[in-house]
Amino acid sequence: MDKLKAFMLLNATGTVTARFFKEVEMASSREPLDPRELIEEGESFWRRVGFSEGAVSFLKVALKESWAERELERCSALDVMVITWGSDEYPALLEDLDDPPLVLYVIGDKLPSFGVGIVGTRRCTSYGSRVAGLISENVASLGMDVISGGALGIDSAAHKGCMSAGGKTIAVLGTGVDVVYPSSNRWLFEEIKESGSLVSEYPLGTKARQWTFPRRNRIIAGLSEKLVVVEAPVKSGAMITARVAMDLGREVWAVPGRITDESSGGSNSLIADGAHVLYDVCAFMESFRGHQLFLKGLGLGVSKKQSLPNLSEKQMEIYEFLCKYGEQTVDNIAVGCKMDAAQVLQELGYLSIEELVFPSGPGRWSAIPKGTWTEKR
Repeated sequence: MDKLKAFMLLNATGTVTARFFKEVEMASSREPLDPRELIEEGESFWRRVGFSEGAVSFLKVALKESWAERELERCSALDVMVITWGSDEYPALLEDLDDPPLVLYVIGDKLPSFGVGIVGTRRCTSYGSRVAGLISENVASLGMDVISGGALGIDSAAHKGCMSAGGKTIAVLGTGVDVVYPSSNRWLFEEIKESGSLVSEYPLGTKARQWTFPRRNRIIAGLSEKLVVVEAPVKSGAMITARVAMDLGREVWAVPGRITDESSGGSNSLIADGAHVLYDVCAFMESFRGHQLFLKGLGLGVSKKQSLPNLSEKQMEIYEFLCKYGEQTVDNIAVGCKMDAAQVLQELGYLSIEELVFPSGPGRWSAIPKGTWTEKR
């Protein structure tokens, strides 16, 4: 049996994470434990090290029925990547978790090295949905990935906002990556697969269970260098995600809400506990200053480029419009350049990566003046 199949078997028990391997290594001061050794030790060893009866029963049947081989065949048929703990493709950010997943199933693009998590309640207000979308659009416009949980409400608004700006979004699921839950998000999941990723630690076919979603929340927190909570009741999955992020030392931002709204009770309490107050999208975007993906133009550098990068006709039109008229909303740009808003957002995303424009306020954009461009690093 190869290492990949051994990891998949252990992961599928539902009780073994990377923490088990870390604890064994620390207790025995030995070389890293090979998962194949763990499988080959057999039933008596599994019981001795504390595997549950359910895990033991699963392993006995799975080995007999070649479960890992069949799981890999299903993954191949569905274009699902299987990433194991310790491999080169495994996200380094997840190593900060106390119990990193042993296996990640991924449909779509590779996982990010830098991402912003945006989470909140399924039963959000229209205001919460708009704010989540606006934040996500701005994050995506700077070339950063948006991470959320694929659920209704704030999660869906975050995914949609990112894609509307031409960005890459990652949905961390509480089911197998081949299971659509909720079913009403089928079209959204299909779109995410085209430009982003669906991710899960659960084997293919795993259905939604009450316990699977709290578990997946730690992965959202782990993948996010910054986490934004838009609207969240005190007892909610978003609050679990926020607490994990705080324990990891990640920046947690919360959008303040009315104290009479149950949907903002948790997010307001995060602010009381020391989370950053996301009172203005522009101020939040300023927090990325110094990050390699952040537009150096915000710092008004002094080095000059000899010429504009190779821009399309529409990109040049938007850039010249902003240079001429100054700060503008997306709708104003769309009217002035005779384009639809979705196309404007897409082109702004490219221009921001080229360090020619930047988000200068909530839903507003400005051009970086000629002669103040900074060299890319």
